[in-house]
Amino acid sequence: MTNFFDKMRARIVEPDIAQHAGAVGAGTTVLNASTSLRGWSYYGPFMACPYLWAMTRLGGAREEETSPLARGSMGHLLLAHLAIHEEAVKGIGPVRANNVLVGAAEAADYASPVAALRTASKGNPAWSRELVHMLRVFDGYLRTRELPEHNTIEVESELVGVVGTRGKRPGLYLVAPSEWDALKAGAPLDRYRAFDGGTIEVAPEQRAGGKTVYISRRLDAVWLTPDGVEVVDHKHKSKIHGATAVSGYLTDGGFTAMAVLAAQAWPDRFRSITLNLVSTNDDNLGHNRIVRLPRDPQQEARFWRDLLMTAVQMEAVAAVAARPDDYPRKRLEEVGGACNSRYGRCGLYDRCHPIKTP
Repeated sequence: MTNFFDKMRARIVEPDIAQHAGAVGAGTTVLNASTSLRGWSYYGPFMACPYLWAMTRLGGAREEETSPLARGSMGHLLLAHLAIHEEAVKGIGPVRANNVLVGAAEAADYASPVAALRTASKGNPAWSRELVHMLRVFDGYLRTRELPEHNTIEVESELVGVVGTRGKRPGLYLVAPSEWDALKAGAPLDRYRAFDGGTIEVAPEQRAGGKTVYISRRLDAVWLTPDGVEVVDHKHKSKIHGATAVSGYLTDGGFTAMAVLAAQAWPDRFRSITLNLVSTNDDNLGHNRIVRLPRDPQQEARFWRDLLMTAVQMEAVAAVAARPDDYPRKRLEEVGGACNSRYGRCGLYDRCHPIKTP
């Protein structure tokens, strides 16, 4: 049997060759690698700046997708499709993709990594601008990547947790997929079916404005290694070495939520949140670095309180803000901050800073 990577490399020699879209199979299905049901992107922007959250969520304002964000999203799609086809070639077992089991036969229905990216880039100016560059990154990744021994068992799957109580202990608990429709509908329940079949009870004081507080996380990948399960987050960035390339993720609330839920999904096997840092820099395109984030039991234990208090604050502000423009601006509290993030200047910067400095 021809080696999987030989097939890929034979088709991806030059990133601008149109025919290399058919690198693996001729399937057309493209994975959903966008935001999850109610992910950290729902709560995080409010913590950063309530005004930005309100204008983008309620006011119709749109932030232009920056190059770093576009590259990250494109990289997720490439590596998810790569994993599906790679595991199909291995023939070891199905991959849960978008929460659906995909075996070797079903994998043939999925587009190759490059075909998927080309399809998803159509009509998306930010992605179209980065397409050639990300194909070069992918080519470099195939040629140089260094990964631990593993089998990919999930890609782009979701975990959802609600704030409630189990066994008299309050916390953030993983719910069964059968409960997702109720959460989408916004109809609060007193009890939810847990992922393991148990019951999660939600008291009035555990709600925000009478609503169930919940959060979801879409997992880029889940690896089964000899040491256990690693939940993988792919990060495509220009700098992958040095302390600053990782430090910001150590206290990231989204990763804490991921660890809390993953520990319930794989209670005896969950090992770590693992970063697969992939370089988008021209000097080392596609080279990667594996970083396993240390777990913080105290941070995980208190996360449900942080989430609940944030949700309560969101409801309190909504109760007194007649329109999105009434939401508080973070710039009133600190200089810089959310106005200038690692992804660049906020798209609403000029609305908050109309007076230009000389």
